[in-house]
Amino acid sequence: LLTLATLQVSLVPHAMAGPPLVIDDPGILEPGSWEVILAVSGLDFDDSQVTQAPLLDVSYGLTSNTQLSFSLPRVDIDTQHGKSKAGLDFAMLGYKWHFAANSNWEWAIAANYFFLVSHELIRANGPEDIRTLGLPLLVSHSHGDWTWLGQVGWNTGSNGRSFWDYGVAVSHPWGDSVTWMMEAYGIAASSFNHQTLNYQLGLDIEMRPGLHLLAAAGSRIKTDSNLGEGLNFNYYAGLQWFPR
Repeated sequence: LLTLATLQVSLVPHAMAGPPLVIDDPGILEPGSWEVILAVSGLDFDDSQVTQAPLLDVSYGLTSNTQLSFSLPRVDIDTQHGKSKAGLDFAMLGYKWHFAANSNWEWAIAANYFFLVSHELIRANGPEDIRTLGLPLLVSHSHGDWTWLGQVGWNTGSNGRSFWDYGVAVSHPWGDSVTWMMEAYGIAASSFNHQTLNYQLGLDIEMRPGLHLLAAAGSRIKTDSNLGEGLNFNYYAGLQWFPR
């Protein structure tokens, strides 16, 4: 079965996403506005496959500079040895503070608190209670039709493991209703002596006002076995709805 390190280091960052990307962006919703995403995602490792379906992601604009978020996926984990586990994955409570902006730059800090709902997923591999606190710094820069995103965050877990997450992304409109994007994102041990780096390509398609189709797929650039199994490929598909 997946090791405790792989669960914490591989699954938690995917819950931090600014869909369909893995890294987040500093933008927030207008006060009183909602964003609802229902998605499915998958990760294929050397010895196991992870499917998150359904994945519910809900955000709410609290004030002009703050946003609340909640996400909860159901996960199925299958291994090459015929073992499988299923249950609710890491639930996430998030608070984003958009603290600075001008005509080209935006900055935010996002506090993310994760807790494992289905303890049976790791009962044989570690403590039954895993909680992780993440504090990423988010930045975006716009230049013409191009938007660049950056993220670096410190994460610490109740099991004593700490790690960094980081990434860069770029997006550009493709016609009137499609935006394409690509990113490179990674995980590093607290001392940065072990690092894993992946990439992903994504699309945001506006089907009609307030309803978007999100899709992404990617693979690994560099894998460090000390941080869990190597990623072969991943995919993401979801519907994003902005209720009026």
